[in-house]
Formats: sequence, C-alpha cells, structure tokens
Amino acid sequence: IMTQDGSSLKLKEKSSRGSSHGNSSWIVAIPDGMDIEVSYSSASGDLKASDIAVTLTINTASGDIKLQDVMGDVKGTTASGDIKLRQFKGNIKGKTASGDIKGSNIEGQFELATASGDVELSSVLLTNSSSFETASGDVEISMNKSPANDLELSSASGNVTLNMQGNGLQGTITMSTKVGMNYKINAPFEFDSSKTYDHYGQEYIEKSVILGNSNPRIKLSTSSGDATIND
Repeated sequence: IMTQDGSSLKLKEKSSRGSSHGNSSWIVAIPDGMDIEVSYSSASGDLKASDIAVTLTINTASGDIKLQDVMGDVKGTTASGDIKLRQFKGNIKGKTASGDIKGSNIEGQFELATASGDVELSSVLLTNSSSFETASGDVEISMNKSPANDLELSSASGNVTLNMQGNGLQGTITMSTKVGMNYKINAPFEFDSSKTYDHYGQEYIEKSVILGNSNPRIKLSTSSGDATIND
C-alpha cells in the first residue's frame, strides 16, 4: 500500500488474515540532492541503506541493520539482529538486544550497544564523544586517528580492546577490571595511580594516567575480561 500525505510518502505491506509465510523485498531509490527523512519499522525484516545522505530512524523486532556509504543522522534498534556499518559518516545511536555490531571506515559520533554480542569496528574517526558497549561479548575498536573527544569502551562480560594503529594517545586514561580472576590491564605506558574498590560485593582494580593534556577522557572497563590498549 502506498499513500501520500502532504510531503510524506508511506509504504505499508499487509499480509492476509491468519498465519502467512514467505518474504518480500522493497527497493526505494531516492534522487541525489534531496533532503529526506526515512522511518522504517518491521516485525521481521532487514534494512539496507546505501549511497545516500539521509536522516534515518529504524525499528525492527527481528532483522539486521546494514548501512553502506551512508551519510547522516541515524537511530536504529533491533531486538534480534546485527548492526553493520561500512563507509558511514554521521551520528548514530544503535542498539541490538541480541547481535553483533561490526563495521569499518566510519566517521562521526557513535553510541552503540548490544546486550549479547561483540562490538568490532575498524578505521574509526571520532568527531564527538562516543561509547561502545556490550553486556556479554568483546569490544574492539581500531582508530585511524587519536580521539580528541571522550571515549568509553565497556563490557560486563568480555574483553575490551582499543587499537591505536600507530596514532598517538593523549588525555586521561582510565582502565578497570575485576580482581582475582587473572584478568589483566595491558597498556604500552606506565600508570600514575592504581586503586581497588568494591562494587556490589566484587573487588575491582582501576588504573589511570594523564598523557599530555587531561582531555579527552578515555575509559576502558570490564567486569569479566582483559582491558587492553595497543599502540
């Protein structure tokens, strides 16, 4: 079903009454130079956007979100699916309850989280404060430039790794993990301070250092795993 309401175009697909099976595919082409906002909602389906400048809102209960050669502001949520980014430039808030977040050659401000899955991104350039988080899985971020804004990597159960790829690192660096499980804090520099603290009955160790200026603030934390910075 296709309807137009003023400047809005709505595309909607209805299945027949009762249970239904099968699949369908929609391809929407947008002319160059248009200032456009797109909202996508699906109970079970993937969304793929490519070669477009757009403001995009995505909500799918079961499906992947794939963005390639996309520029713009994006808010995306999937209950069960992966988030994949390639050649992305803009601001994105993305969440998945069960799935991985992966990508390369991305630039902008990022707030990406998964409840169960890995976060693995390479050739990352940050233009504003960003965070990458998983409740159960590993986080590995590889930079193509030293971050000038605050950055946080966290996992409740898994390793967190920041690869600088030969780029310098400055700011207030804080790294933490649980004590007594052979978990390690690894970094190519010495720390200024080290302390232990109690959190919900568990003992943690936190190490910090100021490299050059006190800003930005870079934090790596895990409750169950290693925290690592590679130069």
